[in-house]
Amino acid sequence: MNQGPMNHTNNRTGFQPNMAGFQQSANWTDEEIISDILTTEKTMVGFYGATACETTCPNLRRVLMDNMACTVGDQYQVFDHMRQRNWYPVKNAPTQEVQDAKTKFSQMKNQICQ
Repeated sequence: MNQGPMNHTNNRTGFQPNMAGFQQSANWTDEEIISDILTTEKTMVGFYGATACETTCPNLRRVLMDNMACTVGDQYQVFDHMRQRNWYPVKNAPTQEVQDAKTKFSQMKNQICQ
């Protein structure tokens, strides 16, 4: 799989974007480039998930799921890179909201799995 502009490591210790693969003729800022990468990673996760759900070949499904897991890891590294630079500000959810979400999704899972 083409890894594109990112330097990957097996242990996922430290995302370092390699901007050499991008031509900045459009005058994109680093933030815009990284944001575009994040959007691409999110899209790829969705495609892998949808395709894995629709395949009947166990070997292909395993490859798709492995690729999706790798892409999810890449997506988090890109997100964290942005978050650390305040390019993707996030706030911590209040404890009660977290608990409410856990309860809600647990109930949904129980309804689906019955």
